[in-house]
Amino acid sequence: MHSKTPSSLRGDVRAPKTKDQKDTMRPIYDRYRKVKLALNKAKNGSGPSEGDKTPTGGNHLGDTWNVTLGNTSVASGMELINLNPEQLVMKLAELQDSKKSLRKLLRDYEKAFSSKYGRKVLKEDRGPREGDYNEYKKVKAKIRLIETLLKKNDGSQTI
Repeated sequence: MHSKTPSSLRGDVRAPKTKDQKDTMRPIYDRYRKVKLALNKAKNGSGPSEGDKTPTGGNHLGDTWNVTLGNTSVASGMELINLNPEQLVMKLAELQDSKKSLRKLLRDYEKAFSSKYGRKVLKEDRGPREGDYNEYKKVKAKIRLIETLLKKNDGSQTI
């Protein structure tokens, strides 16, 4: 009987390949990241810093997690889950407008950067617009969440 080395075990476990597999695994990966972050915080004994996610209570998979941005704390999607379909559609339109304006702002920055330096913007070059890039990412995530909630509502109404 021979034992397997860690490198040989990696071949046995594969990352999800298809979109359906990834969608199935996404909540597990999200939860894993949150738990890992909470454990690292507890281990290091540090308080929440800007952009950190911290638990707000509860003890099971349904825990509420907040995103802390400076002095403001925004529930990560919980406020969207409680909205009715009409409110979701209104919020979706609002977020899509915000996404368009942020995308325009970022494209203008990238064009100016490209004309000045003759190359595309790298992650390291985002410094002056880092907050805008992060906001754009969050808006896109909320749009995806709302679209998912609307699909879920459409599916539950047809049954």
